[in-house]
Amino acid sequence: MKKSTVFLILIIGLPLSFFAGFQCNEAISGLDAVGKPTLNFVKLHNPEPEPLFLISKRWGITGNHQIYALTKTEPNGESWHPDSLKDVIWKGEPTIFYQVQNDSIIIFTTQLPDNNQRISTKSVVDIQLIDNDTRQKFLAQKNNLIRLLN
Repeated sequence: MKKSTVFLILIIGLPLSFFAGFQCNEAISGLDAVGKPTLNFVKLHNPEPEPLFLISKRWGITGNHQIYALTKTEPNGESWHPDSLKDVIWKGEPTIFYQVQNDSIIIFTTQLPDNNQRISTKSVVDIQLIDNDTRQKFLAQKNNLIRLLN
């Protein structure tokens, strides 16, 4: 190979490789936010001083790991984890709807909680198992009384 050909390859190839490396670094650094947990919660109305929270936490590259909890403890960010001794916990992919009526909180779910924990509260908390037809009906209604926890 001639010296001029090698010199030309170096002149063109070296800046091109730096540019490609920079672009790759930019793309990879943008992926950091993908795996971060997302935390959604709703503060359920009840008459006592400690409200109840219905929480969903998703994590993983595709958001395929999730946990739901009914708890008295307000979530404190991405580091929040449910307490298996105090909270009602669902793992997996249940669909959870909720309805608040006076002193009653009704939770409609496609899967029963993973633990048998009960929360001591002045409000009545009723967890009802629903089938897929009822789930589809709730999703289609977009009812203001029955809301979906995302």
